[in-house]
Amino acid sequence: ELRNRQELQSKQRESQLPNNVDEIAMSSKLQRSLNLYNNPNVSSRSNDLEESPQSTSNVSKTRRWRRPRTTTITVTNRFGPIAAQMMYSLFAFISRTKSEESIWGGPLGEKFLSEFLRTLSIMLDCSRTYPGNSVHVMAQDLFELAWSFHDAQSSEVRYAVLAAMGTSISLVPVEFLMRVGHFIGEGDISSEWISFLEKCGFSDPDTDCRALALMIIGTIAETDHNRIS
Repeated sequence: ELRNRQELQSKQRESQLPNNVDEIAMSSKLQRSLNLYNNPNVSSRSNDLEESPQSTSNVSKTRRWRRPRTTTITVTNRFGPIAAQMMYSLFAFISRTKSEESIWGGPLGEKFLSEFLRTLSIMLDCSRTYPGNSVHVMAQDLFELAWSFHDAQSSEVRYAVLAAMGTSISLVPVEFLMRVGHFIGEGDISSEWISFLEKCGFSDPDTDCRALALMIIGTIAETDHNRIS
């Protein structure tokens, strides 16, 4: 009786199996996991995304549209409205204390002056995107202030002078350049400060000063070329 019951249960399990074992449907992912991908007795499901060209196209389109799109972010220049007040307070300070040897004299004074001019250059550069004419006026005043120290013996001060001049030249109107250095010939510029730049660019003992001076000369030449063309 026990044997008959076991045979009956075995027949019931066999009746639940598919009629054709050779056509068992299995996903491609499962086939690869079981190393059955090349087994001819195992077929893939027809709706498998990896085997269906249409499904593959849909997946690629979905991935394409899911890519993050870059958006333009507008940042307000918060330094612009107070730039003039800060810069001209420093202009007033140097004008008021220029004769004080304890501030501007000696190696410490030269170091302080170089950092002073660099600070003004950074302020001017940070305010360049602020709308209005105040940036152009500040650039002209910084240029003239820096030029007053162009003959300094310290290479640090000369480099700060060149940095201030280079920052200012990129922001001053062309008319200002024409006023402080007149355009002659075929785009050549002749003026005292252009001679200073050429001297620094080719014979200054400091390597950084030479490189910066030549860079400024290239900027001026490009500005002159654009004006003529």
